[in-house]
Amino acid sequence: MPSGHLRSVRFGRMCFTSRLFGGIGLVAAVMVAVTGCGSASSVSSSPVTHVTTTEDPATNRDFDDLGVGPYRSYGTVEVGRGPRGVAVDPALHHAYVVNQDATTAPYPVSISVLDTRNRTVTATIFTDGLVVREPQPIVIDPATHLVYVLGIGGSGALAVIDPTTNSVVARIAIEDVGDPTAVAIDSDRHRVYVAGQFDQKIAAIDTGSRAVVATVAVGAKPAALAVDPLSHQVWVATAAGASVIDPDPFVVSATIAAAGEPEAVVIDSDSHTAYLTEFRGHSVTLVDTATHAVSRTSLNRESSFAVALDPALHTVFLTSGAFDSITMIDTRTQQLAASRRTAHQYSDGHWTGGIAVDATTHEIYVTHGEHSRTIEILAPA
Repeated sequence: MPSGHLRSVRFGRMCFTSRLFGGIGLVAAVMVAVTGCGSASSVSSSPVTHVTTTEDPATNRDFDDLGVGPYRSYGTVEVGRGPRGVAVDPALHHAYVVNQDATTAPYPVSISVLDTRNRTVTATIFTDGLVVREPQPIVIDPATHLVYVLGIGGSGALAVIDPTTNSVVARIAIEDVGDPTAVAIDSDRHRVYVAGQFDQKIAAIDTGSRAVVATVAVGAKPAALAVDPLSHQVWVATAAGASVIDPDPFVVSATIAAAGEPEAVVIDSDSHTAYLTEFRGHSVTLVDTATHAVSRTSLNRESSFAVALDPALHTVFLTSGAFDSITMIDTRTQQLAASRRTAHQYSDGHWTGGIAVDATTHEIYVTHGEHSRTIEILAPA
């Protein structure tokens, strides 16, 4: 079947279990949706079918302390090959999944566009010659709804996608950072920020002129970015911890040590806390954004990879890579709330990679890694 078309949704048992803490509700129903197919030039879809199955936690356990989880699954929707990053625009009811569709040159990257209301792929967008990095190659401007996809093409490029036409309308050259790895946006200040691993720099790009207006050197291997919505400071996850950048002037104002080689960062403005994942640890690092005091929350057996925040539900969600789990932290207590396995646990190289939250529906979108063609959709029970 041609690349970019929706093939099928996996049927059968959804192997979801969770480690439960403190009053998380239970759910037994798992919804699996069969969806249609689409491309950037022509969109078609088959009827949506729902199959309901019931999990028996007594026969579906990997560890003795696992049980049925607090989220139900709507199943796995087939997208492109090797889905990496994901972002959601709740206002337009769109989810965008970045796929690395080939492993040989010219490494075409595709973006699958999902309608979040019926969970179907409605379009596939191609960006010539880009190679994407995980876990953060995509971001959406909530004001303009433009989609920014970061890739390595020559010296690097930031593709700008118009959601009304599902087409690439601009490519911004990023020559000053080298090997771009992550992107974040401050819509209020009309800036997009890009991290470059090779040159260990962060670039600030004006969204109006689409020009690089400033760069600053940070710590080794900048892997992820987040903007504090209150202070507008840019937080950079590095191999050694975090660097904090003031927006005006564009300078590093603090460097914070953290363990476990952070791969992602998210900021909860309500609790004034930055969450840094620990890819090589079994914890997540918490940093007070005002005092820069550091603490850690144990994730038991799991590591942490990508991260997303649902502020209304006071929950941080972490993927664990090869552990094939989604871990949840209550931002009010800053303690582990639950950890659950995914549909692909321990199967054929699948893993939990990118993650995003729909702030309106509170649904979670999780990619399944390099050897997969699916994205999973979960919702609160």
